[in-house]
Amino acid sequence: MVTWFYFIVFVLSLVMMGSFLFRNKNVDTLFILFSLMVTLNCMGRYMLAISHSLETAIWANRILYVGGCFTPLLTVFVLARLCNQRIPRVMAVLMVLYSTIVLALVMTIGKCGIYYEHVELAQGNGYSYLVKTYGPLHILYPVMMIMYSAIMLFYVVLAIRRRKQFSFQIVVTLSVSCFSVMFMYVLERVLRSNISFLSVGYLIGIALLIKYFERINIYDMSSNVAQTMERLQEYGYMVFDDKYKYVNANAYLKEVFPEVNDWEVDKEVPASDSYLYREVVEYLYHWTKGKDGTKTIQVNDSFFEMDIREISYGRKSGMGYLVELIDRTLEKKYYNAIEITMWFLKKKWQRKRKTSCI
Repeated sequence: MVTWFYFIVFVLSLVMMGSFLFRNKNVDTLFILFSLMVTLNCMGRYMLAISHSLETAIWANRILYVGGCFTPLLTVFVLARLCNQRIPRVMAVLMVLYSTIVLALVMTIGKCGIYYEHVELAQGNGYSYLVKTYGPLHILYPVMMIMYSAIMLFYVVLAIRRRKQFSFQIVVTLSVSCFSVMFMYVLERVLRSNISFLSVGYLIGIALLIKYFERINIYDMSSNVAQTMERLQEYGYMVFDDKYKYVNANAYLKEVFPEVNDWEVDKEVPASDSYLYREVVEYLYHWTKGKDGTKTIQVNDSFFEMDIREISYGRKSGMGYLVELIDRTLEKKYYNAIEITMWFLKKKWQRKRKTSCI
């Protein structure tokens, strides 16, 4: 029964990773590594359950630890990504180094006793497992899990505190992913069972990523903007989903239209008589029906060219709308100056012609 449990979890991890890659054509390296590490962890646990020799069991244990050491680390990176937070480079290097050191210690199992002092293969209820006596440096693994769990909690609290600027769906994704991993790890420790449930916690994380990944990429303002214009700081952008709910805006646009700071993520923009609502939001509704071209709007003494584009990701299109505002003030003033100059020249020429005729 336990062997079948591990087998089903392993197959589910493969199916989820395949679905993740198939549904999202442009999945970045971070999410690929996360799903791969979960799959390795599940594969190692299944291989250990069906092992018939101590050597095979030790190698299976090493494989599951590859996922066990780096999946929590990648979970932290994923949560930071969802929270639009950049982990300091020194901190990221130290975390990678710590996980690598723990994995290196795992590789000594069966050779020396610094991680496991003693290990032997046991069988019961149709599956195999390792009976081990922990060595002096095994403490580094639970310390690692506690450290990563604390960082995960930090990002969950950050998301909840900033829920007005965050999508509620992303907050739920963060919370469930984090607490499922921590709960399964604590459950293993409390029950002192030979059966591991931690892989199930990571599978829940993958399932949530699969469900929300496409929408997460709408919230990733930089990736959407990078596909349209490199000079982000010189242009204003706001993003809406396919139901016209507000998603995000860059700092430049919020500076031009401060009222955007009061909009709530995943909520429809409240109707108002403001210039922004009349000239931008209502125009978006009109644009999606008629696919009109660009439009020029005036904000104080500045002129902006407004363009709207559909957001696509991978194989899926029509996921939302990207509203782009480009400052054309200098061009507008230049053309106005030319028009005024031409008008004076024309008047001067008309007066001169009239005088010559007399």
